[in-house]
Amino acid sequence: VNFNGLRPNGWVGSTLAYTGVIVSWGGGSQEVYEIGGELVVPLLKDSPLGRSLDLSGGARYTHYRTSGGVTTWKAGLSYAPMGGLSFRGVISRDIRAPTLYELFQPNSIRNLASPVDPYRPAVTYQQIAGGNRNLIPEVARTFTLGAVFTPAFLPGFSASVDYYRIRINNIIGLVPVEVQLRDCPPNTNASPFCQNITRNGASVLQSIFTGPTNGAFAKTEGVDLDMSYRTPVPAFGEDGAVGLRVFVAYQPSFGRRNYPADRTLDYAGVGDGYFSKWRVTTELSVKAAGFDITLLNRVKSGVERSADPDLIFV
Repeated sequence: VNFNGLRPNGWVGSTLAYTGVIVSWGGGSQEVYEIGGELVVPLLKDSPLGRSLDLSGGARYTHYRTSGGVTTWKAGLSYAPMGGLSFRGVISRDIRAPTLYELFQPNSIRNLASPVDPYRPAVTYQQIAGGNRNLIPEVARTFTLGAVFTPAFLPGFSASVDYYRIRINNIIGLVPVEVQLRDCPPNTNASPFCQNITRNGASVLQSIFTGPTNGAFAKTEGVDLDMSYRTPVPAFGEDGAVGLRVFVAYQPSFGRRNYPADRTLDYAGVGDGYFSKWRVTTELSVKAAGFDITLLNRVKSGVERSADPDLIFV
């Protein structure tokens, strides 16, 4: 191969002049300043209206050198009308800042063949993975409502149930190559991913950046149920006991959109790294004669192969 005229991205004219993986130098630092506080206010205590009622709140301001300032907060209420029964609810604004690795991971360039390019013939192209210094924090709005039951007439038993609803904006994640190509026809700016794609003068694919980006949003909701019972069994020895715990998670929806103009797909009950809608875990523990024996069982509902209803599999 004649390497005269080799450019840093590996192209000599319209020819890719090398194969393999090239990894660049990487490094970076972050500066974070924050201030915050929390407050708990008792509203009732041993009152005819209930045993306790507490209001809690908190706020925090954080400034990141790479992405600027962000404010988080929470407000909650807990109420115990009687012994052994309590209710709780919290609403909050939460964030997850990009990690140093997501920001400053060194670039690696890999030459691959035959991408799924719906607009041009398959060619050898460069897949560039690395950090993205333009990432901003994910921002979530979370709402939870739950109850805890520990009856005095059944010592050792407890049960809790919680409903949650979460929406996250600016999700940090990786977008598959085929999605980026599909949503960005040549010579257009149809999606934010177009800035990740490089084509030559004939609109033939040359490279794609596959590092982390801020997506549009995800939203989910579900219910968690946790029940446990433990009782001593003197016949099994001085510390003999039997315990049973059942945890049930029901998550019927997990909508996700890659960018604002994209369609929303529901990934609840989808395989390939996602989750079943129903998940049940049981744990039976026995302590007898100096031995601890545990039997754990997990059951999950079936999953679909893809969240995309337009995909048909043979």
